[in-house]
Amino acid sequence: MTSIPNSQSDVVLPRCVLCGSDDPFESGLCPSCGGASASLADTLMFLRRPTSSSDRTDRVSQLAEIAGARAATSDGYDTAWGERALMRIPRAAVHQVEAQLEKRGLQVRAVPASRAWSALPVRFFVMIAGIVVVGGYAGGASVPILLLTSPLLAVLLVMYGHIDAGRTLLAPRSHAAGLSPKTENSLLRAFAELPRGETRDALIDITRGARAALAAVAGDNTRSVVRDSVGELVEAAAATALDLARLDLTIGTLGDAHASQASNQGSWDALRERCAVMRVARVAQLADAVRVLGSISTDALDSPGAAGAQLGRVTSDLATEASAHEYAERELAALLKK
Repeated sequence: MTSIPNSQSDVVLPRCVLCGSDDPFESGLCPSCGGASASLADTLMFLRRPTSSSDRTDRVSQLAEIAGARAATSDGYDTAWGERALMRIPRAAVHQVEAQLEKRGLQVRAVPASRAWSALPVRFFVMIAGIVVVGGYAGGASVPILLLTSPLLAVLLVMYGHIDAGRTLLAPRSHAAGLSPKTENSLLRAFAELPRGETRDALIDITRGARAALAAVAGDNTRSVVRDSVGELVEAAAATALDLARLDLTIGTLGDAHASQASNQGSWDALRERCAVMRVARVAQLADAVRVLGSISTDALDSPGAAGAQLGRVTSDLATEASAHEYAERELAALLKK
């Protein structure tokens, strides 16, 4: 069976601080745990407030497992007390992050980023109410200007509290080395569905190769063709990886159904052979994408036109293939009707 080369086999790869999986964006979080650019991350994760001083001590120790020395800073303490966000993630990743943090003994709550102010402690709002009441009383009694300034000060404090509560201890990463939001979103959707294994590893290598190629041509407008071609290749590779993963599931179903069928053995064998051929072709396409991106950095600097053409060829191969898993599913359904 054709295998997908791993260009990172001799390199210590970044890992997700929560689940330990590969972190292709080097953001601290893998895609399944919410690794995403700020444009996609719309939910803040706060730790639930401890109920006693001993809980607070334990909370800092638990937080240090994922935040390191930052857990012992003033920001770390605020996060441990549930007054500052731990991280900002896409809503789709909330359940995965909750599960990973619960394994570490950390209970969390999800708050929309637009409502970060709602996570502020009660004493903060008591203080705001005190400012408004005292200012109104003093304004009515002797200093009229306080009737205007005390509500304004209260609003400003709430706005500051909202901003401060939304500053995460595990800071969101910068945009992924030139990948467009559309391309990055394609990768995130693919990683969310792909199981661990050869296909996911190939897409991880493709992501890293794309980031390296984009970093090599960053800031050079004469190589825009390379940037565009890399994005198109990555999107096509993400679709191919999903197609391959779904084909594998269909092949598994085909094997189970074949074992229970006593007739049309020739048709079953022929379909299994066609599926195997399609799988080999899809694996080879991903392997080609890994190889091309692994060597494109130097080519992009020396000859951007040739590099763009090479990327375009691989993208065309990925994009023009018919959907293998859909074909296999149609053929399987037809056989089951016989």
